[in-house]
Amino acid sequence: MCTYPGFTVYQFATDDLMRSNSNEDNKLDKQYGAIVNTIRDSVQIASEEMQALGIVTEETCQLLKKRQESKQAGKMNVKYAKLCKLIQQWLKVDLNNWQLSIVTSAIENSQGVRKVHQQLSTGTCPMIAIQLADGCVKHDHQLFLEEVKHFYNNLYSSTILVSTSQKSSDEEPIAPFLDCEVRKALISMRHGTTPGEDVVTDNALKLASHTLIQLLCKLFNNCISSNHILAGFVNSKTILLFKKGDPNLVANYSEIHL
Repeated sequence: MCTYPGFTVYQFATDDLMRSNSNEDNKLDKQYGAIVNTIRDSVQIASEEMQALGIVTEETCQLLKKRQESKQAGKMNVKYAKLCKLIQQWLKVDLNNWQLSIVTSAIENSQGVRKVHQQLSTGTCPMIAIQLADGCVKHDHQLFLEEVKHFYNNLYSSTILVSTSQKSSDEEPIAPFLDCEVRKALISMRHGTTPGEDVVTDNALKLASHTLIQLLCKLFNNCISSNHILAGFVNSKTILLFKKGDPNLVANYSEIHL
């Protein structure tokens, strides 16, 4: 949803779902979950309404549906093979046309090359192997996760005992958030940033800011007054970006928390 075309449908869906889910809940985590689910559902509704703007054309969709019907009927003959080959050709044409439309739009709107590259990018090369302390290289995914966790736990853990101080009774209370502060924070969010674990994009928040400002402001203030940190704020998605050197060493990667 970087420049979401169905923003009117999205805003209407957000307003409607927020009204239908306006029941109060004392648990802050449930309030946060309701907001996240509303945004996700609104994005899904808007996406379904804008299917005509997708990458695959209606003709290709009909061919895909025909192939599925033939496969379910067990008609795996020469005609089916030709149909598969035709679908591959049409998909290639659809993809090329979509990429051409992205580039053409970028030229007409004077967008930079970096933005076009982000829109056309299909992903990055993942880290598929890891070198252990004994020099052995392993490809086991679970072992990979454990080694990465062990590496960053050692990197960021403190070996110095730090005494925890109690909050002073004469300490000034934290000032509550204002609607204008939340509005400014939403509007000033960087465009095109990768979403976190909740899969809520910056553009989804901006487009629904007229509905979300008061809800988020109330949620933040309730967190302050109850000294509670939402579970959704604690969890994050970590991405490893390769710097240089041996790609099998975790130390040669920079981590980004989303």
